[in-house]
Amino acid sequence: MPAGDHLAEVDVFHGPLDGLRIVEVEFDDRGAADAFTAPGWFGEEVTGRPEWNNLALPPRPPRPAPATTPGWARTARLGG
Repeated sequence: MPAGDHLAEVDVFHGPLDGLRIVEVEFDDRGAADAFTAPGWFGEEVTGRPEWNNLALPPRPPRPAPATTPGWARTARLGG
């Protein structure tokens, strides 16, 4: 879904994390990530917090890898 000039990907969790939604926006470089202003519908920013890393969350079905993997991303928890 659009987030300014960028594309936001929303992960919707089920099972033990039912109701959790996380949005991630990927960038080409750190400068672009730092310059990004999150839209009002983003919740608490969790970028860089290890407890919100996909590897720290309970297992879920794998999602396909993006066509390209930018080096920088910003992540937020949706819905407060």
